[in-house]
Amino acid sequence: MATSLLDQRNADGRTPLELSAILGRVEMISVLLQFGANVNLANCGGYTPAHYAAAWGQTQILKLLIEAKADLTLTNSIGETPHQMALRYGQMECIDFIDWIEAKTNLEFTIKRMQERLTESERRPTKEEKNLVLNACKEKLAWLESVTMPTTQDFIVQQELLEAALNPVIAKLLSHYVSEKK
Repeated sequence: MATSLLDQRNADGRTPLELSAILGRVEMISVLLQFGANVNLANCGGYTPAHYAAAWGQTQILKLLIEAKADLTLTNSIGETPHQMALRYGQMECIDFIDWIEAKTNLEFTIKRMQERLTESERRPTKEEKNLVLNACKEKLAWLESVTMPTTQDFIVQQELLEAALNPVIAKLLSHYVSEKK
């Protein structure tokens, strides 16, 4: 099956992936994704399969789409993300899931950003500073791998703790970099 056929639109302008997202066809979504359907393909209105899944309350479909790298930041022609679509249609389970995945993603991004900031600094970090940052990041990565059933709030708290512990060190490292750029 050619990938282009998987993304072909019917007379109503919908792809098989979009229709499956609307109807909650988990098995069909899995097959389409396995064969290479474009998870982020938007129609003329900017709607992606994730927009449809969120609007129709298809949380299990959203999970599959996200595992396949659906971009939840894409907006439709009126500027709505899938999260905003779920809000508009009162799809609380989808809202909660998207909040959860965004909180998890934000924590992962913060860990990565903190690690990268060590190398961005013009001033070499002291051994203590480097160890503090790397150990704090390692601790949060271990938490991510070991925690079972974390809540959205758990991810938010972990991110806040990491930032509170490391922002003073990172700011100190980057302040030299910023003053050098002036």
